Amino acid sequence: DGYRYFLEVWGAKVYHADVWNKEATISEQLFVVCERPEAECHPTSDPKAEVANFGMSKIVNEWNIGGIRLYKLEHADKDR
Repeated sequence: DGYRYFLEVWGAKVYHADVWNKEATISEQLFVVCERPEAECHPTSDPKAEVANFGMSKIVNEWNIGGIRLYKLEHADKDR
């Protein structure tokens, strides 16, 4: 939630995924921050609601920034 706060302060559009209102709240991409060791980061199967509500996904890019992993996810099925 700390990351979300700063994104909002900096003017980024932040969605709050709602599976009952997918068209308005789920975008084509999702960025996931993982502060755990890389071996423990599984962003495509994370049970946290913000990630799970995005739906089936695939990793399209990832970065290691100061020991923190940042993943860019897209929908596994583009025709969702």
